[in-house]
Amino acid sequence: MMKLCDYGCGKEAIYQFKNGKWCCSQSTSKCPQMKIINGKALKGKKHSEKTKRKISESNKISQIGNKNALKYGCEYYLHETAWKLFGRGTCSICGMTNNEHKEKYNCRLNMHCTSNPKNYHLLEESNWETYCKECHGRLDNGNI
Repeated sequence: MMKLCDYGCGKEAIYQFKNGKWCCSQSTSKCPQMKIINGKALKGKKHSEKTKRKISESNKISQIGNKNALKYGCEYYLHETAWKLFGRGTCSICGMTNNEHKEKYNCRLNMHCTSNPKNYHLLEESNWETYCKECHGRLDNGNI
């Protein structure tokens, strides 16, 4: 017998959450019925002046020419830009290749900002190194 989504959309439930409820999506916010309910709940809501200022300032910082900057923040965008400009195919410490890293960790090698204090906006090759996840973690913890 097919289990239906407990959130009321009528679709087949394929995910069970910790609370025991079943849902058609990995997240309740992606369930079509919950989108309708949440959308109605937020209609007419007004932000305080303080919240409006925070949102405005955040958007000003993030608007640096990349849609991901708005989604993930300025630091993410600068790391991605550094990868495109200076990313190497191997870890600077252990030599793990980018392909090996993708197989093991399901993501590309990491970019590390070497300036002290950190200056992510300094997009110069001398300010960035390429590391695997393991070496990057050991470096950040002071074990290298």
